[in-house]
Amino acid sequence: MKRLTQWIDEEKAIPRVDLRNCGYEKCATQLARYEDTNLTPGQIMKLKERDTAKMCKQSIFDYDSITCICGADMDKDVEFMFCPWCGQRLKKWEK
Repeated sequence: MKRLTQWIDEEKAIPRVDLRNCGYEKCATQLARYEDTNLTPGQIMKLKERDTAKMCKQSIFDYDSITCICGADMDKDVEFMFCPWCGQRLKKWEK
């Protein structure tokens, strides 16, 4: 998503310079879309973090398994895009 605002003194956000000439409507529309999600900024950051691909670790219990960051074990031979238990996006496992 293209950023519509810029920070001033890390406390106040204003529309970007190129949007100030008739850009308020665009900013207000984007803010309304965000508000319609009913998500807090913290919830959005958690979703963003979960959607960032993470590498699983070799399972300490079974050489043929890998372990997600949530602790769930998965078969190494099955290529999971997401952990079936926590939903974390996974990087492709290097065999």
